[in-house]
Amino acid sequence: MLVDLRGSYNNTNAQVSDLERLVKLTSTSTTVKTLRIRPRTSKQLTTERTAQLIAGYESGANLRELSRRFGIHSETA
Repeated sequence: MLVDLRGSYNNTNAQVSDLERLVKLTSTSTTVKTLRIRPRTSKQLTTERTAQLIAGYESGANLRELSRRFGIHSETA
């Protein structure tokens, strides 16, 4: 007695076609969101705030503390 174990796996054309249809279906119906990184704008300090920053530095405050207080990057301070 001989049993054919290959069955429907012998001809994969139908399976490939089904997979191709699935790929097309999922690629057109799924919206892919692209994350955009917004460029940061530099924060401009007024003349008065700049004077306060300088006075704070001259009185011994460290740059990290001043940058937090004025809302700017420590390298900017």
